[in-house]
Amino acid sequence: MGGKGRILNVLELVTDINTRKRDDGIREVVAKHPGVEIVQTISDMTQVSEATIKLQSALAARMDEIDGIITTGYNPTIAAASVLTEWHKDGKRKRIRFIGIDTGPTVLQAIRDGSIDATVAQNPPGHGYISCFLLKLMLDGWTPVEDYQFIDAGIVVVTKDNLDSFAAEVRKITDRIAGDVRTKYLRAPR
Repeated sequence: MGGKGRILNVLELVTDINTRKRDDGIREVVAKHPGVEIVQTISDMTQVSEATIKLQSALAARMDEIDGIITTGYNPTIAAASVLTEWHKDGKRKRIRFIGIDTGPTVLQAIRDGSIDATVAQNPPGHGYISCFLLKLMLDGWTPVEDYQFIDAGIVVVTKDNLDSFAAEVRKITDRIAGDVRTKYLRAPR
């Protein structure tokens, strides 16, 4: 959006602590850019159909005020990708910039055809693999370097440029973290 514009902030469940953290992050970034503002926040969507209705309603009411959409949950991301794909096909609608989260087939196709800009690929396989790998080593006598450690499993921003390679990028993140486990997060058995 070039450092300016009006954003529709689309949240999944505001009762979820992760949704609140994501909302805080969006608001923090917006506050650092005086030319950007959130014109509306919509939330509490537990299904794609519900998210689609809320998103269509917000767009119908404020179409001329929205330059970009940010979604931070699976259901709103799928809904936004679907809605913007239909509007992109129409050709008469204003181009709205969009970034979401998660990599469902609808989202990836919307990136491929240019209906949306990007999405964030999380690393669920890494979450599972790294957790199990850590537990296995701890059962073998390895001990944590610190009592509590946060291990960032990483993300990859998916655009048209890396649409066909992002999964390999995510795997590289997992491999890097797994390679660091014995030196960064755990101590060898004594």
